[in-house]
Amino acid sequence: MSAVEIDHIGKSFGGLQVLHDININVDEGEFCVLVGPSGCGKSTLLRTIAGLEQSSSGTLKIAGNDVTHADAARRGISMVFQSYALYPHMTVRENIGFGLKIGKVAPSEIRARVDEIACILRLEDYLERRPKQLSGGQRQRVAIGRAIVREPKVILFDEPLSNLDAELRAEMRVEIAKLHKRLKSTIIYVTHDQVEAMTLADRIVIMRKGSVEQIGTPMQLYREPANKFVAGFIGSPPMNFLDVECVDGHLDCPGLGQEVKARLPDGSYVLGIRPEHLSLDRTAGNLTVDIVEKLGATAIIYLQAQSGERLIVSHPSSDAPMAGERVSVRTEANSHYIFDRQTERMLANGHGT
Repeated sequence: MSAVEIDHIGKSFGGLQVLHDININVDEGEFCVLVGPSGCGKSTLLRTIAGLEQSSSGTLKIAGNDVTHADAARRGISMVFQSYALYPHMTVRENIGFGLKIGKVAPSEIRARVDEIACILRLEDYLERRPKQLSGGQRQRVAIGRAIVREPKVILFDEPLSNLDAELRAEMRVEIAKLHKRLKSTIIYVTHDQVEAMTLADRIVIMRKGSVEQIGTPMQLYREPANKFVAGFIGSPPMNFLDVECVDGHLDCPGLGQEVKARLPDGSYVLGIRPEHLSLDRTAGNLTVDIVEKLGATAIIYLQAQSGERLIVSHPSSDAPMAGERVSVRTEANSHYIFDRQTERMLANGHGT
């Protein structure tokens, strides 16, 4: 049974429609991530699931029950906010157990459940501290503890790591993944960070302008993007896109300095190639190295073609070229994506060209 069924959900604020006919089923125990650029509607959708916003159309079911018009308190969900939303005058123990206290759970049971959650989240030594005495990562763990102590049917996360620095974000990603594996909770998680989405999700929902662009596992979206937007959003560094012309089954690619075979009608297309599927050739040069970013073992090389097109290549830092050097590139076999220039729909990938 699906833990959450979102059926033709729409949402408008006055005359502005921000969600358009959303259809998503989240399975029980699944980690589902909603991802997309700022303003795409992902947080509005999460708030609609939580009952903090009322949908304008469609139906919403949680654990098989229609909760479309139910109050937030009756939906059996918990939510972890970006801002932590902890009570500053309460201790960690009181913050985690607050929902149970409001629910009139016996004090002895509250204490036992809070102790259990504190152990899971490694907060045992901080139970008598107040939020101002904690680090950002510890505060986020307290917020998560408060959400899971009630044993909700679904846990919602609204960009929970965006206030943390890079090191803490990486640490908390691991903590959340371990927590999900241990509790087997149903989680719907909102982020604009595709790295978070790729590393945490069982399935990813990619949104743009209030609509769902594609739903799939991380590797499905990476290997088989439905359109140019998804292809460019998933993957870091992002996919290269080149405007190309197909003539007699060959794509003319001035930026690459080579031709690519394609079973397509003559016409104009967009060719997509991921930076990790390009390799540098230092013996010849139709491209100029513009910028080199060394990121430890890997360098990101930005290249400029005489035609004005730009390419990004992932390359070992130990053999990185210098800015201004002339190079060319080679593409891996079966690594190309072809998109319709008008609709941006993917027409073929390396397996179909």
